Amino acid sequence: MSFTDPDKEAIRHYLGYPVDQASIDRIQNRCAAVESLSSGAVDTAQGHIRKLQQLDKQLTQATPFAAQTFSSNAGGTNQYVPGQRLRILKDEARRHVGELASALQLTISRDIYAAAAGQTGRVMRA
Repeated sequence: MSFTDPDKEAIRHYLGYPVDQASIDRIQNRCAAVESLSSGAVDTAQGHIRKLQQLDKQLTQATPFAAQTFSSNAGGTNQYVPGQRLRILKDEARRHVGELASALQLTISRDIYAAAAGQTGRVMRA
């Protein structure tokens, strides 16, 4: 097993590295080192990448409904703190980012799941 170019780009993205030659070289060097050690470690890292991609899709789908404080279905009504649904997904994503960084022995450059500066948790009501 080896890391593909899309895997390396995903690693750069999820660990928050900028698009510069030094960051790309660092990621490629760590990927090569892990590949030389163990194919199982490559599988583990790729599993974290796939899980992060799934979580990103779930975040994209959940974002329009993040302000909702309740949902009803045949099982009853659930009440949520505003933003709770996104927080659960983001916490899980952060866990996988940490595991990916640990597996590759890279530092997390920037938390891509942090709230953007200046954003507040306001709920708009009509």
